[in-house]
Amino acid sequence: MHRFFTDAELDTASVPKECFIRSFLTRVRTPRFKLIAPGLEVPQDKEAFTARQMFNVEGQGRDVPSFLLFASADDSRTIRFNEEIHRLFFGARNDVPFNEGDLIPTGLYSATINRSEYDSEETGFHLLLPFALGLADEDGARRSDGSLVPSGSFTQIFQHGVFRPFGGEHRAQRLERLFDRWTELIESGVWTVGENGVVGGIDMFQDADHGAWEDYWIHPSW
Repeated sequence: MHRFFTDAELDTASVPKECFIRSFLTRVRTPRFKLIAPGLEVPQDKEAFTARQMFNVEGQGRDVPSFLLFASADDSRTIRFNEEIHRLFFGARNDVPFNEGDLIPTGLYSATINRSEYDSEETGFHLLLPFALGLADEDGARRSDGSLVPSGSFTQIFQHGVFRPFGGEHRAQRLERLFDRWTELIESGVWTVGENGVVGGIDMFQDADHGAWEDYWIHPSW
């Protein structure tokens, strides 16, 4: 098998020369399957991968912008740019190239990092869904600290929550822990695997809000 991405392909997508995401994408082998999780596709078309990047604008200072790693297999499953997305991917910056309501591709994104901030970490992620969670009762989606996903959130599934004894206040959950959890869901039979990879659409993540929250959280490591 070949490398997932070449440096030249990542240059085209404006991935910084020295960052975790470049190291990750150039060191792993190209997967043989098409779907890594329900409704999330492995980027086979490198031109399409570049075209989907919405947040890879040059950052201020030492920022490492966010990249869409595994997009929704259905391009129509988008979300409108809103305050939650603004806060997660741009922080307090006002000079963002989006207006409220602009359509944003959904899927698994790497976390935005400002290396000048205390205790920054480049291995984080945000799973941006085309629907809101946190709309249920006590059986609804939860985060690692046991707290309910905030009502109306599009990005807090599989995240730490408010309490995180190690790491910065706003540090995202690590990709390694997400991939471990997804592997557990496959091995336990919660997710099934077919010819093209994990079976099902992105709507399966709504199960987290309908009594299956324990499948869609990451056990705390503390």
